[in-house]
Amino acid sequence: MVTVQLNTTAGGTSYSWTPAGVLNNPNIRNPIATISANTTFYVTVTNAAGCSSTDSVKITLAATINPTLSISTSTPSICKGNIAVFVANYTNGGSNPIFEWYKNNIVVGSNSNTYSDNGLNDGDVIKCKIISNISCASPNSMESNTITMSVINAASNIRYPTVNTLYNQNLQLQARTFTGANFNYTQSNQYLIKIVTSIGCTIVDTQLVVINGRKGLYVPKAFSPNNSGANDKLYPILVGINQLLYFKVYNRWGILVFETNSGNPVLGWNGTYKGQPQPVETYTWIAEAIDIDNIRIKTSGSTLLIR
Repeated sequence: MVTVQLNTTAGGTSYSWTPAGVLNNPNIRNPIATISANTTFYVTVTNAAGCSSTDSVKITLAATINPTLSISTSTPSICKGNIAVFVANYTNGGSNPIFEWYKNNIVVGSNSNTYSDNGLNDGDVIKCKIISNISCASPNSMESNTITMSVINAASNIRYPTVNTLYNQNLQLQARTFTGANFNYTQSNQYLIKIVTSIGCTIVDTQLVVINGRKGLYVPKAFSPNNSGANDKLYPILVGINQLLYFKVYNRWGILVFETNSGNPVLGWNGTYKGQPQPVETYTWIAEAIDIDNIRIKTSGSTLLIR
């Protein structure tokens, strides 16, 4: 519904407007009309001498304007702490509409069709409202579709197991992989592996490469499985070895208490047998492997368990 005021020439002694049903008073010079469609009004003006004249005016309503609004971002998934930029795209809002941005229904920005945030959490909902400056817009404000953010915490930096190798031996280092990630590293004995995922998370891992003069299997003379974080497991250190065939540990009675074919420290012997901690004593070990020259080598020795 639109309300307009009608006016005609002054000097008449009586006025008669039609259609009278949409007017507040059809018998005055300047009645107020309330219409919802295009309407032609007729007015008859009579002066003091009894002379009459009729004229008309047509009121044409402008088409209803419906503002439309949507918001977008190029980074719906980001790493925590990275910045996300949102853009409001609108039509029929006029030349200078007013914008209001909301995060989880709390106002966080206004008067701009862009909003940026580097403090987002997973599941945050971003929304924008436009207020049109066109008086005939219906409605004159409209909320956009919302965007629910996916915010990922970066993986922790880790230190890889130490690698033992020979002088001038070609060695391929293997970093952990992430979907859409790439890495680079420094050229030194302590390698730094910088991993950048596809959504911008940055992780820096490390790996120590120890250079030895001779190839072989090296086993410590003692170890202390007391969960101190240092020297807790017994395992062979492989230098210039392609494959460890076996590493076996026996107690003083000749009972096999541990066996592995891996040089991974995590898989070394923790000083137990059938779930029971073994006593302080000297344990014998034997090992066999194939080196980088495809030569089969076999060695043995003893190690003291200390608690």
